[in-house]
Amino acid sequence: MDKESMTRRSTVEHLVKTYELSEKNIREGCRLIAASEKALSEVFLIGDTTRGIDFREECHRSRLNYDDPTEGIEYLRKQIWRVLVDKLEVRRMMSIQKAKELSDWLEKQSGKEDITVPSVLGFFRYYIENLETMLEEQVSEVFDILRPRNSSLVTNHKHEDVGSKVILHYWVEETYPGSGKLTTSYRWQPEYVALENVFSALDGKGSIAKHYRTELETSIREASAGETTYFRYRACKNRNLHLEFKRLDLLKKFNAIAGGKRLRKGASDAAA
Repeated sequence: MDKESMTRRSTVEHLVKTYELSEKNIREGCRLIAASEKALSEVFLIGDTTRGIDFREECHRSRLNYDDPTEGIEYLRKQIWRVLVDKLEVRRMMSIQKAKELSDWLEKQSGKEDITVPSVLGFFRYYIENLETMLEEQVSEVFDILRPRNSSLVTNHKHEDVGSKVILHYWVEETYPGSGKLTTSYRWQPEYVALENVFSALDGKGSIAKHYRTELETSIREASAGETTYFRYRACKNRNLHLEFKRLDLLKKFNAIAGGKRLRKGASDAAA
């Protein structure tokens, strides 16, 4: 074999070995990423409430910079914070307004927040320490939600205590146009959560719901009329939800906390 042939063979061997090692490393890197995604998804999975953690999706969408994967890591952190919030059911403690603020933080800022034991514990400690205040905010919001905004739907005066029956406008809708089957309106999902959480808390069972959907939502999706732990209901084709409170003791407690100075002057005396 002449010198030129030997040089060519050496070059080919170098190229092939470089490729073989690179392919091996790429396969191993991909295996590690896939294994990491699987491990995260198994740990952070909440029943059917999340589809798992997906790092590769961001890689494909934004052409991840492998020299500096900061953007991909921020996307991963954002997913993790969202699942942490869902897994520990932080939103269930919060007023609708506070929940919206949290959603804004999750969307815009959470990717830049390191995920460490101190940062996660500190995050949740804040909400736990303010649980009583947040419950009061929830009660106040639900009080406003339950008072009819349209006089044509009046079952209780907007300045008085919430009565044993209320009508909630547009809280239900058809599953799809013309189906005739009613379901809960996605637009009012935060209000469903707040309503059920408040009465659960007043019942001494905590203000944190244990399921992705409230009991009332789940029941309405199964039948247009029925009852749950705290409510009897009837969903109507005009998209109104007729709601009756089963626990009048809890309703009285609710009005005592939420009403106060909102009551129409003389209403309490007249009721007595």
